[in-house]
Amino acid sequence: MFTWQPFRRSLVGLVSVGVAGLLLTSCSESEEPVHPALVEAVQLFEQAQAAERTSFVTAAQLYRAALHKARSVHPAPPSARRSIRRAADPVLIGPYTLGALQNAIIPSVTAMAEAERSTLACALFLAQRLPETVYKAQILEQIGLAYLELGQDDRAARATQLIGDSPHGANMLERLARRAIRAGRSEQALRFARQIVTTHALFGVELLTDIALQHVRRGQYADALRVAQGAGKASSSAWVMAEVAGTLTDPGQQATALSMLDQAVQLAQRVPHPPLKSLVLGQIGHAYVRLGQSDRALQTALNLRDSRHRTTLLVALTQAAVEAGEPERVSGLIQHLQASHEASHARPFLIAQALTEIAEKQLEFGLAERARDVLSTARHVAGAIEEQAQRARLIGRIALGYLEAGRSDTAHALVETIQDPVQRLDARVQLALGQVEVGDLEAARQTAQTMPDQMRRAEIEESIVLSYLNRGELQRARQLAQAIQAPGQRAEALGHVAQSYLEFGQIAPALHLAELLTDQPQRDEVVGRVVRAYLDEDADQQALRQARTIHDPRLKAQAFSRIARSQARAGAFAAALQIAESMTDQARQAEVVAQIGLEYVRAGQTDRGLSLIRSLRDSQPRASALGQLARSYAQAGESQAAVQLVMAIRLPDWREATLQTVAEVHHQAGRYDQAVGVIQLMQAAPEKAELLAKIAAAYTQQGAQEKSASLTVQALSIAKTRTNLASQAHTLAVVGLWQAKAEQRLETQAQAILHDMIAEAALR
Repeated sequence: MFTWQPFRRSLVGLVSVGVAGLLLTSCSESEEPVHPALVEAVQLFEQAQAAERTSFVTAAQLYRAALHKARSVHPAPPSARRSIRRAADPVLIGPYTLGALQNAIIPSVTAMAEAERSTLACALFLAQRLPETVYKAQILEQIGLAYLELGQDDRAARATQLIGDSPHGANMLERLARRAIRAGRSEQALRFARQIVTTHALFGVELLTDIALQHVRRGQYADALRVAQGAGKASSSAWVMAEVAGTLTDPGQQATALSMLDQAVQLAQRVPHPPLKSLVLGQIGHAYVRLGQSDRALQTALNLRDSRHRTTLLVALTQAAVEAGEPERVSGLIQHLQASHEASHARPFLIAQALTEIAEKQLEFGLAERARDVLSTARHVAGAIEEQAQRARLIGRIALGYLEAGRSDTAHALVETIQDPVQRLDARVQLALGQVEVGDLEAARQTAQTMPDQMRRAEIEESIVLSYLNRGELQRARQLAQAIQAPGQRAEALGHVAQSYLEFGQIAPALHLAELLTDQPQRDEVVGRVVRAYLDEDADQQALRQARTIHDPRLKAQAFSRIARSQARAGAFAAALQIAESMTDQARQAEVVAQIGLEYVRAGQTDRGLSLIRSLRDSQPRASALGQLARSYAQAGESQAAVQLVMAIRLPDWREATLQTVAEVHHQAGRYDQAVGVIQLMQAAPEKAELLAKIAAAYTQQGAQEKSASLTVQALSIAKTRTNLASQAHTLAVVGLWQAKAEQRLETQAQAILHDMIAEAALR
C-alpha cells in the first residue's frame, strides 16, 4: 500500500527534479511531445511541494489543481481504484502516479489543511497521532465534548469514533445519543445507542428505552416498537419493550402495551441463557403488574423457573393487591408462595422474607390483623431455614412486625427462640430499638434493663436519650444519660444532651454536663461547643476562660482561633494578638495572625494589616491572606495594587492560582487590558493559554481584532512549546473551544504556528 511521507522526509529532493525530470520519467519510452497541460501540472506540483513548508491550505489547493490539469489530458479510467497500477495509469508526477496523488497525497494534505484552519481541528489531528493509551482517549473525549458544547455534533461523533471501545467512548456516545434525543433526532440517537449496546450493554439498553419512550410521548407507538426491535439481542429488545409497555398505564394505551408485552414474551422465550431468560421474563411480569394485568403477571410468575425472580414477582403482585384492597387475591397469592415453598424447600428464606415484606405492606395500610396472620405463616416457613444466621435475622424482622402489629409479647417470645446467644442478643437490641422507633420509650427502657451486656444496653439507652431530646424532654434525657454505665455511650449521650441545652441557649447546664465527663476528649468536644456558644453571645472572656481548660491541642487551637477572630472583628486588636501569641500551634497561630491582619485592613488600618500579614513566614495563611486582599483590590479595579500583593506571595503554586483569580476578576468585569497584564505574569502553560484565549474571544466580540490576533498567537505559542504531543493537543483543545465560541478567524501568524505543529506531528 502507498504511504505518503511529509515533504521533509521524501519530497524535498523532488523540487530539483523539475520539468525535465518529469519528461524523462513520463516519456522515457516515447519521443512524442509533452502536452502543455502536463507541463503545467508538474509546475503546480512543484509549487505545492514548496508551499507545504509554509501552508498546507495552499499546498492542498495546488495539489488539486495539478491533478485537475493532469486529468484533463489523462482522465481516470472508469474502473480506477484507490491503488492504481502503473500499467493502468502511466503518467507520473515525480515518483507518484496520478492515482497516488489523488488517493493518498491530496487526502493527507487536505486533512492537514483542515487542521491548519482550526485550532480545535489541529488538536484532533495531534490527538490521533498519540499512542493507544487511556490518556489519548481522555484527550479525544475532551475534544469531543468541546465540539458538543459548540453544537457540532458531527465533529463530536468523528472524535468519538477515534476513541474506540473504552468507557470514554461509551460516555461520548451516550452524550451524543441524549443530545439527539433532546433535539428530537431519534434516528441519530438510535444509531449511537446501537453502537453502545455492542460494547456496554446496560448503557445501550437504557438509551434505547429512553429513545422508545420519546416516541411514546409523541404517540408514535410503532416507532417505539421499532426501536425496541432494533436493540440487537432478543434479551435487550424484550427488556426495552417491557420497560416501555410498563409506562403505558392510560386506558387508551392498554392494547398497545399488551401487544408490546406479547412480543416481548416471544422474544424472551428465545433467550438461550436460562438465568437471563428468567430475569427478562420477570421484568415483563413486573410490567404486567404496573398495568394492572394481575392474571397475566401471575401466569408469568408461575412459569418462571428461577425461584428468586418468581418470588420477587409474587411479592410485587401481592403488595399491589394489598394496595388495591383485594384481601381474597392477597390470600390466593400467599397460597402460591406457600405452595412454592412446599414444592421446593431449597429457598425457604426467600419465601419467608417475601411473606414478611407482604405483612409490612399490610401494616403500612393499617391492616394489623391480616398482617399478624401473614407473619404467622412467615414464622412457620422461617423455621425451615437451615442457615442459622439467616434464620436469626429473619426471625428478628418478623418479631419487629409483631411489635408494630401490637403483639409485643409474641415479639419478645419469638426472639427468645433464637438459639445462638449473640444473634439472640442482636435481635433483642433490634426489638428494643424498634420500641424506641414506635415511641414506646418506657418499654424500650425495660427491655434495655434485661440486657446482660453493658455495651448493648447502653446502645439502647443512648437511642432513648436521643428520642427524649427530639421530644424536647431535656430533663429526662439528662437523667437517663447520666445513668448510662458504659463510659463511651455515656459520654456520647451527655454530649448530645449538652448540645441540646446549647441549642436552647442554656450554657450553664451544658457546662455542668461537661464537668461530669471523665473522658477528656469528650469533655474537650463539649467545652469547645460551649466556647462557641459564649462567642455567639459576645461573652469573649467567659469563652477564653473555658478555652484554657481544653487539653486537646487541636481543639484548644480552634477555640483560641475563634476567640481571637471574634475580638479582632470587634476591633480589640491588641487582645486578639495577645491570644494569638499565646498559641503553641504555629500553623494555627499563623492562620489567626493572618485573619487579624485582614480585620485590620477591613477596619481601614491597611498598613498595619499588611505589615502583620507580611511578617508571617512563607506559609499558606500568609499566601491566602494576600490572595484575599489581591482579589478585593482587583474587584475594586485597582489592578496595580492587586498585582503587588500577588507578587509578594512566595509560594509558587499559590501565586499562580492567585494571578489566575485576579485575571478572572478583571475578565468578568470587562477590564480586558488589565486582565492581559496580569496573565503575562503567569507561568503555568495551560492555564495561561486558556485565559489568553478567553480574553482574545472577548476582544473578538468587541471588534478589537488586532488585540485578539496578538493574544491568539501567544496562546498558540504556549501550546507549541508544551513538552509532548498530548500536552499540545490538550492545550489546543482548550484554546480552540474559546476561539470557536467567538467565531474567531485565525490570522496568518496563528495559522503558521499550527502549520509547524502539524508538520512536526506528521513526522512522528
